[in-house]
This record gives sequence, structure tokens and C-alpha cells, in this order.
Amino acid sequence: MIKLVVMFIILCSVSGRVYSADTDTKKIEVVKQYYLHLLNNKPEKSYQLLSTKDKKAYTEEQFVRVINLSTALYDPNRVVKITDAIVEESGEGMAVVKISAEVSTKGEQELKNLTASQIVVSENNEWKVYAVHTISSILIRAKTTCDSDENKSMPLVQKERACFVYYGHLKTE
Repeated sequence: MIKLVVMFIILCSVSGRVYSADTDTKKIEVVKQYYLHLLNNKPEKSYQLLSTKDKKAYTEEQFVRVINLSTALYDPNRVVKITDAIVEESGEGMAVVKISAEVSTKGEQELKNLTASQIVVSENNEWKVYAVHTISSILIRAKTTCDSDENKSMPLVQKERACFVYYGHLKTE
């Protein structure tokens, strides 16, 4: 009987570690996929990995416009290699994953190292990326800039860009 209890405790202990490692792997994998899609010019696929809260805060079209404008300087022929990803912090239903990547352009010697920390949340037994604060703050600034009539000294191109980011077109009066 004692042997059975000891075996049960050992099995529970081992299965708990396996479950934790498996969960960490899933957290890391969703962040890797999110960034690989972003860095490989596939923001629509990154959007699919976002949390429900993100998807309620902004549309796929708004997300794509924000990502495309912020990555417009990248060469579409770049090569992305994920070099490291670890779970920095983890709590019930939420974690922070730190990811590192190398970005290079074919034929060029320049190599860029990128590091980012990303929040992930558990939804329906799946891990999803939580980026609502970052994207929403960009969209709020864009809307405020576009809708503002107070700052007449603002360059027209800045206002047009803000209107495009938030509305997808120039705002008509």
C-alpha cells in the first residue's frame, strides 16, 4: 500500500512537470508564430493569434495598417531566425514570453538582433497573444491626430497618415 502511495505521488509530481513544460512550450510557440508572421509580412496571420479582447478593440484591417506602417522600412527579402524564447513570468491564465530573433537581408552583411517581451493569455485552453494596449494606444493617437482641428501647424502628411492608420482613408469633413 505504501508503495502505491509513493508511486502515485511520484507520478503526480512528474506529470505536473510535464504539464508545465508542455504549457510553456505552447506559450512560447504562439509568440514565435506571432512574431514570425509579423516579421515575414503576414500580419493577417498574426491577427488570428490575438486574444478576444484584442479583436474586440480593433479590426483586422486596423491591425494590418498599424503593422504595415511600422514595418514599412523592413526589406521584404529579409530572413528571420528565432534565436531564443523563454517564459519570463507565469501565473494562472497569463504569462510573459521573451523572444529574441536575428533579422538579416539576403546578400547584405548587416544582422539585426531584436528582443521583445510579449504577454500571452489563456482562452479556451489555447494561448493567445495579448497586445491590446500597444495597438490600441497607436490607434487612439492616430484618431486624435486625424480628428484634431486645433493644431493648424501640424504637417498635412502627418494628419493624412493618422487618418489612414485609424480610418483606412483620408477623413472627409
